[in-house]
Order: sequence, then C-alpha cells, then structure tokens
Amino acid sequence: MLSAHRKRKDHLLGLVRELRGLPGESEWVEFKSNLADPRRIGEYVSALANGAALEDRAHGYLLWGVENESHAVVGTNFAPQRTKAPQAGSNEPLETWLARLLEPGVHVAFHELPAPLFETPPGFTRAVLYGRKPLGEMDRAERVRACYQHACLKRITGGFLTNASLRQRFGIKENNRAVISRHIREATSAGLIVPFDANAGRRMMKYLPYWARDGSAASIDSSAVPDPAN
Repeated sequence: MLSAHRKRKDHLLGLVRELRGLPGESEWVEFKSNLADPRRIGEYVSALANGAALEDRAHGYLLWGVENESHAVVGTNFAPQRTKAPQAGSNEPLETWLARLLEPGVHVAFHELPAPLFETPPGFTRAVLYGRKPLGEMDRAERVRACYQHACLKRITGGFLTNASLRQRFGIKENNRAVISRHIREATSAGLIVPFDANAGRRMMKYLPYWARDGSAASIDSSAVPDPAN
C-alpha cells in the first residue's frame, strides 16, 4: 500500500507533467522562472483564480522553474517557504499573507520539488522530477545534481554559484557555511562545476557549470554531463 506521502508526491509529479504538456499558458496556468516579488505573485494568483472560475476549472496554477515558451524544466531560485510578506520587518509567511489579503477568499498552497535529473536515452531527452527532500536527506548524487542545477540557473541569469547563494538555495545559516563548502567540493570533484577564478581567496570563490568554463552562455549538452554517482 502506498503511503500518503508517496501518493501526494506521485500526484504532484503527474500534475507537473500534465501542465507542461499543455500547448501554452492560459487564463488558469502561468509558467515562471524566478518570480519572487510577493505583490506580483499576489496579482498573478488573483488573476489565475478568476481565470479558473471563468473557465470552470477547480484550480489555477502558477508553476515556477519552467520556461514559458518550451516548457523546459530550468529550475528556480524562488523559495516560497522562506519568502515573507512584503512589509518591512514582517515575519508573516507568504502563503498566509496571500490567503489573508486576497478577496474573495482564495486558498493558496505552495508545493516544492528538488532539482530534476536530465537523462539522454537514444533519440530523446528525459527530465526526471523528484518529490521534495531536505538537504540532510539527500545522498551524494542528489546533492551534486542540486549544486550543478543551481550553478546552471545562476549562469543563465548572469550570476555565479557561491557559498552564500547555495546557502540561500538550501536554507542553511551562515554558521554552517562549512557544510555548503563540502557540497561544493563534491560537485567540483564530480566535474560538474568549476571555479571562475581558481586563484581567488576561499571566501571569494565563485563557480560556473563545467560547460561555461570558456565564458560562454551556451545551452547545456546534457549528453555530456558526467555522472555524479561515479
């Protein structure tokens, strides 16, 4: 018998596949990469709720980490569980802030999934999506893949993977930066990320995905990605 957690995970994965299979965005579905402004999110949620009602849909969906045109899984830096209401000094979670302010009453729920695995069987590319898993429960291959995906996302948005950016990605505090340094070394040893400047000081180190070592912003050749499990 499947556990409630497994059933929920399978439902979410199936839902993501179904939404990505749609021909495009609609009144009840939006794809975003890194939309993180609470007020803008509120505007989208309100519009999607109205659109779903007009289209006689039970739910509206705002899907992060999916490219709008191709529906490719690109990942996101948006962390809903760590995002707070926009008022200065507020510690109110984004989810409850949205539910409290949106009228008429809109039920808002965020669900997170970790970094996908890209596989290249003969003739096609497959993206494998996983249920949410805390950093402490990831094995080495999963940590390396998450670091690599973060480096890719930072690169295509004009940035670099750093200890600070990865701590933010995983929700790790400053006093545990050594933990993140260890995970960065794992991804470096696997050949998936490389230093931007190998001579920089330890606290100034920045990293790129291996395919950007020449400074390019070319698309990822997933068939050439080293296996982090090796």
